[in-house]
Amino acid sequence: MLHAFWVTYAAVFAAEILGDKFLYTTGILSTRYRTSPMMIGIAVAFMAKMAVAVAIGDALATVPRLVIAVVTMAGMIGIAFRFWRNSEPHQASPSAHSNSASIDP
Repeated sequence: MLHAFWVTYAAVFAAEILGDKFLYTTGILSTRYRTSPMMIGIAVAFMAKMAVAVAIGDALATVPRLVIAVVTMAGMIGIAFRFWRNSEPHQASPSAHSNSASIDP
């Protein structure tokens, strides 16, 4: 039971930190382990994730508002610029299409 708890805890903690894949992680783990150690691991991993979020939020609360505003603005402008550059249609050369359709004997 202790092994299942730690495996579940590690899997959910990593999935929650790296991205929200909670549904897939618990679905896969539920096919292998019993419900109670899995649910305990999920609860502890979720609490740890929330504790990290609160700690980061508390640290960010001490940063001056101007710094937060400048970093946020720079991020928004950077993302907008990247989307703007990638939204331009790419022109493929006509010869590339004609060569791929022909078959040489």
